[in-house]
Amino acid sequence: MPTYTRLENPNRLAALALTAGVLLTACQSATPTSTPEPTARVASASPLDVLTTSTLANIDADGDWSAVVQIDISGGQLPYSIDSNWPGAADSTYNVTGSNCELADFAATVQSADGLEYSVNLRVGPSPEMCASRLAQASATPAATPTPAVSLTPESPPTTIAVGVFARVIEQVNFREQPTISGQLIRILAADAVLEVVGGPTVADSLTWWQLKDTDGRTGWSAAQYLAPTTRPGARPTTQPTIAPTQATSPATTPASPEAQDLLNRINALRAQNNLPPYSLNDRLSQAALRQSQDMARTGNISHTGSDGSSAAQRIRDTGYPAVATGENIYGGASLDDAYQFWSTDPDHRPSLLSSQYKEIGVGIVKGSFLTYFTLTFGAR
Repeated sequence: MPTYTRLENPNRLAALALTAGVLLTACQSATPTSTPEPTARVASASPLDVLTTSTLANIDADGDWSAVVQIDISGGQLPYSIDSNWPGAADSTYNVTGSNCELADFAATVQSADGLEYSVNLRVGPSPEMCASRLAQASATPAATPTPAVSLTPESPPTTIAVGVFARVIEQVNFREQPTISGQLIRILAADAVLEVVGGPTVADSLTWWQLKDTDGRTGWSAAQYLAPTTRPGARPTTQPTIAPTQATSPATTPASPEAQDLLNRINALRAQNNLPPYSLNDRLSQAALRQSQDMARTGNISHTGSDGSSAAQRIRDTGYPAVATGENIYGGASLDDAYQFWSTDPDHRPSLLSSQYKEIGVGIVKGSFLTYFTLTFGAR
């Protein structure tokens, strides 16, 4: 069953993170002072309870932004009605926008059929730190993003991916039976792996897919955004240093990458301080974590529910992990430091790091256009 987090104060909207878990205590974050609490719970009654989640979907270099506010209601009698100052959809989501990094007011009144009422008043928008970061990136763009240099070698790499050429994996990517994010996962391709392009392209789930053949002759499909054209593998079959590295070449999502290992080391150090055994890194859990981070990077939606409707537990089951307990932490923000700081101090996320029930962990990290998306998956079997 998914769990939800009450809205953090506006300064944390730029890097909203949620946590979901099976067999975990339901998340209960502090309620903003501007949001009145519902009336006191009475044992014989079913009070109206409203959980509000805000996710920053996008922010451009000019400070124009958009966010999604989700309202989840329990208690009281159906049907519920919601009156808001922003347009909403049938699934109780509301699109909020703003300009020049200025926050926007979101207000809503929730009523149940039996007359219970709950008021929501929020300030929605990016944090000052997020705005400053975006403006700094924009001002540095002309000097910081020249066309990557190509080192001339006896065999120059192709400039585009096409059938018959070879593709290098820019960062860890799923290798699937079918060209879709719901396709059966064969395995995860490591960064810098080189494979032959044998089919495609085809478009599905808003992604372009190429069919690849690995060194064992196995064919599968991977998303084009994680591939780059390269030369035929020779003496160094998994590394081609002919293209000068760009920001995208950092293997930040591989289980053995420095960034993923750093995050795991921090978590296990925290566990040691609390007299808990270390988590073991599990490949299948990392597959599930990577799947969700890739999905969040593609859609810009920081959520425990995948764009295909999958839950954290379902994504873990899809890898074949024989779970008796599962959980997930997610985060979208500027850096690994921010992700760890939030998870290790937030009362809703810290318990996952210090759980005695979970024994293994998976790590998935994907750099998006503006944010880096982090996912931790937890399991016991």
